[in-house]
This record gives sequence, C-alpha cells and structure tokens, in this order.
Amino acid sequence: MRIKFYKGKWNYINAETVSRQTNIYPPEDIITKYYSLLKTGWMSIFDGYVNDGASFICIDTDTVRPGAMWHDAGYEILRSGKLPDSTGKWRERFDDLLKEICLEDGMCRPRAWWIHRVVRRGAGPAAHPRRRRKLRTAGKPTAKQLKENEGGK
Repeated sequence: MRIKFYKGKWNYINAETVSRQTNIYPPEDIITKYYSLLKTGWMSIFDGYVNDGASFICIDTDTVRPGAMWHDAGYEILRSGKLPDSTGKWRERFDDLLKEICLEDGMCRPRAWWIHRVVRRGAGPAAHPRRRRKLRTAGKPTAKQLKENEGGK
C-alpha cells in the first residue's frame, strides 16, 4: 500500500486520505476529524493525521510504516473508549491488521510474525483508555516538505 507521508515535527504525517476494508465491525460508526471506522468495516485515515511509525524495538522501514499507521489509528480508537474492548477482541484485530498490511507491503513472513508477536505480547497497555493522549494533526505539507519526501511511502 503506497501512502504519501511527509516528515514533520512528530515523525510521519499523512499527505492524503487513505481508506481500506477491515474485518473490524464496530457496533456504531466511529467518525472523528482524524479517522473513521464504519459499521461496515470501512476505515479511513484523513490527511494531516500524525503517527510515529514503528515503535518500541521495531525498525521503522517502508514495509512497516503503513501498517504502523493503521495500527496507531486503531489503538487511538481503543484509547478513546469509542470501541470498548474488555475482552481484547478489537485490539487483537488491530494487531492482525498490522501484520496483514506488512505482508501486503512486501515484508518477509518471519519479520511480520515477529512484529505481530511483539505487539500481541507488549502493546496491550498502549490501547487502554487510561493511556489516552491528545491527538495531533498537521496542516497541509509545504512544497519544501513534499519535495524533500518525494517518492516517500
């Protein structure tokens, strides 16, 4: 999945809105100014959305960056409390989505498996509503930022 990012103050900023079908079907549509997840499983992340790429011990590469963006947005939905997750079912689906996108983007299976294991074992607290934090967006990229990141994923 080719996604245009540009580097900013907070790592990666979407230069365009992206959407995809997921296997995550919330009981109600979740729509914010940063992302949406509809009852049909259709998820969108809007331009200007800020994400930090791969975290923890994962090396931030082109094959992990798009999956990490979708994963970050999913965890923000969980932290917001808009998709209560007392059983861990939704968190597991967002973790599976990360692995699925990494494989789609050409990541080798052993690395995708390893990243999936890392988030399954250690990322649970990051999805908890107590970890809620202020979300950030950035304005449109400047011509200089786009030129510096031309061809970015």
